[in-house]
Amino acid sequence: MAEKKYYEDINYIRIIMILSVVVVHSFTPFGGGWPLPSGYPRIPAYAEIVRYTASFNMEMFVFISGFLFGFKAYRLNLKGETFSFKDIMWNKVKRILFPSVVFSLAYALIFPDKVQPFIHLLYRVVSGAGHLWFLPMIFTCFFVFVLLEKYHVKQWIVLPLLFALSILPHRELFFQLGRTSYFMFFFYMGYALRRYDVRFIERFYNIKSVLASLAIYLFFYTYLNRYVFGTLLKQKITITQNLETFAWQNVIHVCYAFFGVLFFYLLVNYLLKKNIIKPSPIAKTIGIYCFGIFIFQQFVLKLLYYETPLHLYVSPYAFPWIGLTAAIGISFVLTYICMKTKIGKTLLAG
Repeated sequence: MAEKKYYEDINYIRIIMILSVVVVHSFTPFGGGWPLPSGYPRIPAYAEIVRYTASFNMEMFVFISGFLFGFKAYRLNLKGETFSFKDIMWNKVKRILFPSVVFSLAYALIFPDKVQPFIHLLYRVVSGAGHLWFLPMIFTCFFVFVLLEKYHVKQWIVLPLLFALSILPHRELFFQLGRTSYFMFFFYMGYALRRYDVRFIERFYNIKSVLASLAIYLFFYTYLNRYVFGTLLKQKITITQNLETFAWQNVIHVCYAFFGVLFFYLLVNYLLKKNIIKPSPIAKTIGIYCFGIFIFQQFVLKLLYYETPLHLYVSPYAFPWIGLTAAIGISFVLTYICMKTKIGKTLLAG
């Protein structure tokens, strides 16, 4: 498989997933994550858009990061080299932690909590305010995997350990360590696929495999997670039963996210293989702007939804679509402008 192909598929996946993030946030008031504007009804179809889109999109982002990290590790391994812990972590501090702190501070000041003492403000800034929780989480993933590379930890130890961590209860902890314990498994998926040059997956770049992975995802998410655990087992009331149900739900959660990630990876590679989508300079440019769009989109949406009278002039059915369009357009323009400056390039290099 040509090296260039890896960047083509990952670039398209990145674009699709950044769009999915903006979709989730645009429709979040109808999914219960943000307050609904006064007088707006809940729209079940919009809540379903949030649920299905959010069921594996962040896992897909983590997969991408692991994949690209694995690609670098693979190339170094061919030369008989490995990462410099100091160099790679300093690079991640500049490209991930520094933007996280800067934009988290801006987010925390623009959208303050009702009671925000200094220590809580500091916690939000360090741990990632709002959607920026993703940045310290992915930084920690890189930290862990650089160590795994450095000390050549056996994969038969890594895989079961990360799977076990992924199904544990994930409490909100400082620096997103709770979320990291869940997402490292998906980082490993992408990392191992490229680090160990797993070429047999190319056999599955066909429509049967795409549809099969989609069917398995729907089985785990729609049937087991939503119907069996979300409906049939709601009546369980004993502590033992609740713990058992909760444990199985965590396993099901990892499974449907896994097959959701697999579905999109196979789908994009199938479309590339059939030349239905092709390498594009425009797609490459959009891919470069994805990090900036991710950073700005929630700022745009929250200001638009809660600091303007938009909801007074549009129907609830049009509301999230206007938000989606505005968030993508304004975020793209802001990213474009920032990338023209030295500090903007530093903050949005991603």
